[in-house]
Amino acid sequence: MTACDQSSSALERASELCKEFGERASFRKVDLLQWEEEESYDFAFSFGVVHHTGNTYGAIRNVGRKVKQGGKLFLMVYGFPETLQDFVELNSYEEMRERLRLLSCEEKKRALIEQFGEHEAHGWFDAVSPRINDLLTFPELAGLLTRLGFRGIRRTMNNRNHHLIAEKS
Repeated sequence: MTACDQSSSALERASELCKEFGERASFRKVDLLQWEEEESYDFAFSFGVVHHTGNTYGAIRNVGRKVKQGGKLFLMVYGFPETLQDFVELNSYEEMRERLRLLSCEEKKRALIEQFGEHEAHGWFDAVSPRINDLLTFPELAGLLTRLGFRGIRRTMNNRNHHLIAEKS
């Protein structure tokens, strides 16, 4: 298992959580947009990352390139709003982002915990802190993955955000 992230603190935390795996687990600092190594993997898991990179399609291409033929890819990518409820949800994130924009990271965290509690604060922090560069429709995402050589592209949850798995052919 190889965990990749651009954040040293995230890699340190992952290392702590995976101690029981010993040398079977490795940790690498990687920028998805500059990931040029030729390694390939049986399974790639990217949850809520690619839409924060500044180049969603490039990040998906780079992650997809790392999956071996016959391997699987799991992605969670923020979806484009399709219903009134979706638009209301995204507007609430934008309002909160504007309200918190001048606060430090720690101040944002405290404000969100105060308003939503410990359990809900993490989701809100993820939704309002990093910029979301792209919101994709399922056909856009499936089309890109098909062009990258994936098949059997299917949702694993019925949600506005795309939780999907695909196999590299």
